[in-house]
Amino acid sequence: MAQLEKLDDRVRELEQHVEHRDGVIDQLTEDLRRSQSEVSALHTRMEEAEMNSRLPCLILSGQSAGRGGGGRGAARGGDQEQREDINTFVIDTLNRCFPGLGVGVADLDRVHRLPGAGNRVIIRFVRSGEGSIRDTVMSRRLELRGKELYVSESLTKTRSLTFRSLLAAKKDKRLHIVCTRGC
Repeated sequence: MAQLEKLDDRVRELEQHVEHRDGVIDQLTEDLRRSQSEVSALHTRMEEAEMNSRLPCLILSGQSAGRGGGGRGAARGGDQEQREDINTFVIDTLNRCFPGLGVGVADLDRVHRLPGAGNRVIIRFVRSGEGSIRDTVMSRRLELRGKELYVSESLTKTRSLTFRSLLAAKKDKRLHIVCTRGC
């Protein structure tokens, strides 16, 4: 009888221990859910902040955005490195491809080549929004059909992945049109 009482007491102790651990697990589960919600909200804020920083930017790509001849691009000539005047190149290219646009140095904040293949150039305009040079270039980019120059928006990693998946759906003829507007 004493052994049964000992076993009964031990079972009660284990049940209390399990109940306590269940409470701890429930609390940790709630903490994890709250943390995941906070991380999701921070991720959304970060994506929006990055999108806002990319909004005044456009990317030129294709052969016409390539490094032109005559000393353009980084080329070693003896000990002296010749560097491309990327601002002049972009201004000349945009004004040539979009007659009447009138892009000048004052319209550009920063311009530089992106690493990797593709001769891509990223342009950060001083101003974006209705009536800006940036938005005029975006609205007139269809004039480039048949030319080897492409204009696109600078998208965040998440939005770029989404855009690529939509392009794949368009290629599979599940979508008719895919485009970006305002990043």
